[in-house]
Amino acid sequence: MFCSVAMSTYNGERFLAEQLSSICAQTRPVDEIVVSDDGSSDGTLRILDDFRLAHPQIHWKILPSAENHGFSRELSARPQGLRRRFDFPLRSG
Repeated sequence: MFCSVAMSTYNGERFLAEQLSSICAQTRPVDEIVVSDDGSSDGTLRILDDFRLAHPQIHWKILPSAENHGFSRELSARPQGLRRRFDFPLRSG
């Protein structure tokens, strides 16, 4: 079974590392993490890149945006690059 996680972030620096650590520590390994960032101005993108480098066994797709579109627009359609349909969207921020 293929396990994809789709996330939308916006200035999620405060909780993002804890959330990603939890996702990466699940009993069932995650195959792919796709993150649509909604124009974060904090350290969100740096944290995502750190996790990407620390977990090369996971396929990462990080989609930064220059402007904030809002949560509903970010995950209203299947995020670009997601290999499978997702059931449980996560948001940090």
